[in-house]
Amino acid sequence: MNDDDLIDLLYLIPSITRLELFAVEIGQSFFSHFEATTFTPLHSDNNSHQFLPNLQTFIFDAERTFSWSAVATMAPTRSLESNMIRRPLAKVSISTYPLNLEPGPEPIIDREYLEKILASTRDGVTFAIWEARETNLNVIQQSLEFHQMDQDGRSIEE
Repeated sequence: MNDDDLIDLLYLIPSITRLELFAVEIGQSFFSHFEATTFTPLHSDNNSHQFLPNLQTFIFDAERTFSWSAVATMAPTRSLESNMIRRPLAKVSISTYPLNLEPGPEPIIDREYLEKILASTRDGVTFAIWEARETNLNVIQQSLEFHQMDQDGRSIEE
């Protein structure tokens, strides 16, 4: 199943509030579509033409074949328009494993994408991002330490 097939399938079930995907390869286009459909018109009566309008929880566990910037697109922002409502996403949990089993660099989310994720957590969305290594690595915490930032996104002075 490719991204387009998954998107088409999910359009058929707009009532879904919890989506769990395991061992499914998701690419950049899925995350881009997710971001593009974050907001819907306030007075829209037809949920069937909306993409996951009731989604509250997204859980994803698979091989990482996407960039961390794609994950940041799931972090909802505030609409500048008062006639739009945001998908009620409250929890994002992503567990990945490296493409190969060879030891490699630890995963780090670029600062700009990390800041977007942190802004969403301040707005009430819970993000948990893990990568399976010898132990489960908290990718957000690892990225905060790498960029010398605190949980609020402020720089930490040494």
